Amino acid sequence: MFSGAVLESVSHKSTSREDRSSFSGPCAIRFKPHFDWPYRLEMRRSQKFDMSDVVVVDRFMLVLAEVLDAVGKPYYQGLLAKLGDRVVAEVAETSRVKAELISECLRVLESWASQTYEGHRIAYAIGIDGAYGAGKTSLAKFSDLADEDFAKVLSNGIDTMVAINADGKVFFYGACGQGVSRPFAPIRVGPLAKWTSETSRVCLVLNRLGEIIVLKNGAMNFAKRSGNWHHFTHEECISQMGKVGSRDLRQAVYETSIDVSFARTGACICLMKSSKRGSLKSYVVANDLIESSSTEKSIVLKHCVGRNFEQLDRRLRLEIASMDGATIIDHNGRIVAAGAIVTVPGGSSGGGRRAASVALSRLGLAIKVSADGGITAFTDRGSVSNPEVAFEICK
Repeated sequence: MFSGAVLESVSHKSTSREDRSSFSGPCAIRFKPHFDWPYRLEMRRSQKFDMSDVVVVDRFMLVLAEVLDAVGKPYYQGLLAKLGDRVVAEVAETSRVKAELISECLRVLESWASQTYEGHRIAYAIGIDGAYGAGKTSLAKFSDLADEDFAKVLSNGIDTMVAINADGKVFFYGACGQGVSRPFAPIRVGPLAKWTSETSRVCLVLNRLGEIIVLKNGAMNFAKRSGNWHHFTHEECISQMGKVGSRDLRQAVYETSIDVSFARTGACICLMKSSKRGSLKSYVVANDLIESSSTEKSIVLKHCVGRNFEQLDRRLRLEIASMDGATIIDHNGRIVAAGAIVTVPGGSSGGGRRAASVALSRLGLAIKVSADGGITAFTDRGSVSNPEVAFEICK
């Protein structure tokens, strides 16, 4: 659930007065499954944790404690495999939407993730609004609807959904309207994220890649990708990006990284410090610079883009960043190169996109988004071959 985190090999003495889970530093959380356990384990990573991370760990410990009596039994591994789903449901619940209902909906989406309808993968969105008419006996149960084959096409998982109340009964089927331009969620589910801006609402989304996204408070809180749940702390990631450019620019770069990750196109995005402008030509040939106007690509981008990166429509930012090659943005938000070929030192380890990101990190901050969705941000601190990792997502 926590990309880049490692479990320390040693345990730490604990007393019954200590919480199950708590900070032991900005980048470390200690935890134990019972208050009376005499020790706690510690999890660390390079980026900071925030309080929502501690809440997730604490809920995980609470759920884990319920199955510890099954250690050594043949079914124990099966119980462990479902812990993540239970934890997500527990954390996502609200005062009006209970974890049991979220778990029930997750089970439906998990089942549909491996199915097709008329030869196509299923995409779906289930909205849960605890503020809507609980107790209305005239409404249909979603669990009954989900047993019908036609139900699988009653949402596109982007801007239409089936909404249920706290009793699990369907009260709405339709479109969600326009999304907000800057949700902390993939832009393709922006309308669904906006719908969850009210505190009584949660939305569960299944996309055509079989990934499940949990939206709450207008943002993506969790995503299940390749069988693993990932927890998102968006503000902490942006804070780890340092002070290159304005806060709006850094947020725009982060948002685009998320969009590219869920579009599965891959990207290399560099945010360049003002002091590093003179070093740019050491990494990118002059023909790849937009200001050169020497290629069709640079001519079109110079003429048609015309605005700073953070001012562009988010859909356009996704498309520009998805071009094969690197997107380089200066500290003022001006796109200086897109689809650029990066000069990397000989002997670089990893794939081409990683090598390019590591090299460009010398200019300030570089973000590598792999084609399978993993995101790694490198800073200009650390060594040339091993720069500091600012944050990792979905790794």
